[in-house]
Amino acid sequence: MNPEFTIVIPVFNDVALFQRALNSVLCQDFDDFDIVVADDSTTDDIEQFISAGLSSVENPRQIPIHYLHNKPSLGAVPNWNQGMHQASGRHIIVMHHDEAMGNEHHLTAVHKQLEQGSDIVVSGIRVFVSNEESTAQPLCLSEKKRHFPPCVVRFFLRHPAFLFLANPIGPCACVAFRKELMQDFDTRLHWLVDVEWYYRMLRHRKVVYDDSTHIHSIHGHKGQITSRTNIPDAFRKDKKVLLQRYRYSAAHLMLVLQQLCIIFPKCIINRIKGNKI
Repeated sequence: MNPEFTIVIPVFNDVALFQRALNSVLCQDFDDFDIVVADDSTTDDIEQFISAGLSSVENPRQIPIHYLHNKPSLGAVPNWNQGMHQASGRHIIVMHHDEAMGNEHHLTAVHKQLEQGSDIVVSGIRVFVSNEESTAQPLCLSEKKRHFPPCVVRFFLRHPAFLFLANPIGPCACVAFRKELMQDFDTRLHWLVDVEWYYRMLRHRKVVYDDSTHIHSIHGHKGQITSRTNIPDAFRKDKKVLLQRYRYSAAHLMLVLQQLCIIFPKCIINRIKGNKI
């Protein structure tokens, strides 16, 4: 019999953050779930950690953990898709290794909303910034304030084209959805890959926002993908792909507005700072 949830954890080269993410799932007071670990690492560190086995203290209920290691690496987005396609649960959450469930009641709260008829449940987000170069435990973290009140998030969820202007949802771990609604992430995209996925997933669905539950997301660690991304360049490439799909739509308008109001001013500011240096 299929479990209620599958938690997909894509991971890349960081045992400490992965262990933090995994423990946040294993400590849930909800019992009916399994875990898929989609490992795109260039090392065997995660594999060795998994193969060593988790003690009865760490996994007392013997929650099933299904492990996949890509050799050679697939790349981030294809790895996310591969992990989703291994999910057997009625509901799916894709939670990257630098994220964690905010407390032990997270799955219970999300399941309650889904059982009341929602197609998708979006949780709140708390962002923590790592103050150390290393991700070795214990992590030194400080919380970063978010500037999207719940009313704004709910508006964006009702009108998902606005997500191309700004992303108040946060990472995809905040989105729990019914398996039959599953769609792949677009592997052609980089900067807007999660936003475009939200846009397709949220349209014409019954969506509820529950800001009493939170996903914790760690920023600033050495392996963070966005820290190595040239945002203006990635945005231009993504925009070219997206305009082929969403030309003359509300999504098209939001992409143009983001370029004019956000990306272009940031480029100007960065050039000014560069000139001063």
